[in-house]
Amino acid sequence: MLDNALLADDFTLWLGILRQSGAVRLSLHLCTEFDLGTQRATRGGEYAVVVHYADRHEIWVVGEERAAWLAHPLLPDDAGFPAFPDATHWGGELDSYWRIAERPGTLDVPDTNWKQLAVAIAADLDIRVPSSLVPAGPVFLFGQEPEAWAKLPLFPKSAVAAPAHHLLATLYREQATFSNDTNPKNEGSHYQSLDAESAVNMENWGRRLDSWVIEAQLRCANECRS
Repeated sequence: MLDNALLADDFTLWLGILRQSGAVRLSLHLCTEFDLGTQRATRGGEYAVVVHYADRHEIWVVGEERAAWLAHPLLPDDAGFPAFPDATHWGGELDSYWRIAERPGTLDVPDTNWKQLAVAIAADLDIRVPSSLVPAGPVFLFGQEPEAWAKLPLFPKSAVAAPAHHLLATLYREQATFSNDTNPKNEGSHYQSLDAESAVNMENWGRRLDSWVIEAQLRCANECRS
């Protein structure tokens, strides 16, 4: 960990090691919040995980480790497809977290006033937040239905987090509706009959919705009050 070594084992081992080393919490952020410069190329997109300690904090991102043989001159380059069997290619990618910065002092992660956030989103998008059209219960990701014992919400549920779940579920529903309305195959949608200016306005609305979803997801991930 001290030399940015990749922890290539079970994610729970990483969490256990962090706790044993004195970490008190994790928080999720956009990489743009930090001046990371050109430190280590990453493939984890725009997100960073901050590990909080009493006197410092570390910034971790999803990095990419490439075996040396991938650059071997005798390994054919066949238009991006593996010339030889490649377990990582057939088995799918695994996220590898790298510590790319350690900084002194604590990093403040303000608590969210969910009622105020809902009011701000409703005013900007001119929609009702939270919506009565979505369940007020915990948010679950779409996908194959897991066993009952493995069915967990997207983020922990608590009395404080209840409005966060309802707000995020509302935004997800709006995203799904917008995606359906703007799908070129949906020829009967309202969007398809708009003039050019109105279509641009609707597309700009969709981009603002996406921005609110990102902000809400970050705030939900960092909600730790019980």
